[in-house]
Amino acid sequence: MLQETAKVCILMMSFREMMEYLDEVNEKRSKETHKHGTYICAKVSKHSQNELAQCVKKMGIPNPLDKTEYHATITYSRKGVPQAKEYQFNLPITAKIDRWKIFPSQNGKKCLVAILESDELEHHHETIKKAYGATYDYAEYHPHVTVTYDYGDREIPSTIPPIAITFDAVKIEALDADKDYTKGK
Repeated sequence: MLQETAKVCILMMSFREMMEYLDEVNEKRSKETHKHGTYICAKVSKHSQNELAQCVKKMGIPNPLDKTEYHATITYSRKGVPQAKEYQFNLPITAKIDRWKIFPSQNGKKCLVAILESDELEHHHETIKKAYGATYDYAEYHPHVTVTYDYGDREIPSTIPPIAITFDAVKIEALDADKDYTKGK
């Protein structure tokens, strides 16, 4: 009986009221299932993991990450957007290394990251922000793969590996306030 009453009430709503109701439902679901936010990353394919790891080793980059941790963050939103699970990624996603850059790490050390040239990663980042209201803490999105979280005081490498980076999977999950998202697992 209660379900029939709900159906009748929904049928009697105007389109605007229906949209407002659905927005409220989505906002409530967002707060319940991804209350700390949403994290989305693209996972580097095994072939690209191997190629990048070989380059990192040849270049003598200290304290390299395990190649299985290579990933590119697409969304790190402090606002929960669980509905992003419905988003369609066109896999595989391709990228090439544009340059190296040093980012500060959470523990005060220097990270060496490969800044990527990828219209696809940038498109997914922007589309998810616009379509689902995801947030981003930085003024600019730089698609990248971190290769070490402890680079020391070395100069930025001048050699750019001539390899393509392929991403063959995407991970979407609720942010966990206690998890370190610098690791791609």
